Amino acid sequence: MPQKSFKPARLGVIGLGRFGRLHSLTVAALAEAELVGLVARRQASLDALAGELPGVPGWTSLKEAELSSRFFPGFHWGPRAPFSITGEPAMFVGGS
Repeated sequence: MPQKSFKPARLGVIGLGRFGRLHSLTVAALAEAELVGLVARRQASLDALAGELPGVPGWTSLKEAELSSRFFPGFHWGPRAPFSITGEPAMFVGGS
């Protein structure tokens, strides 16, 4: 069977409580996904994951993340979460 090539799904996590932390670490370990960003209310939550997820940017507000369009090109930020308008797989998942 021929091997299929694919682009990894670009995912971010909003909220870094117990489940958000678990989502972040899981997504980072998947070959099928690229963890592109984290959003948390507290800087301490971002700092706690920085050692385990080097190079993954983080913000303490959705507005800050939105303004960092170099990490999120083509995203439209709606009232609850962003979604891709580029046609490439992309989503943000919430954790608590």
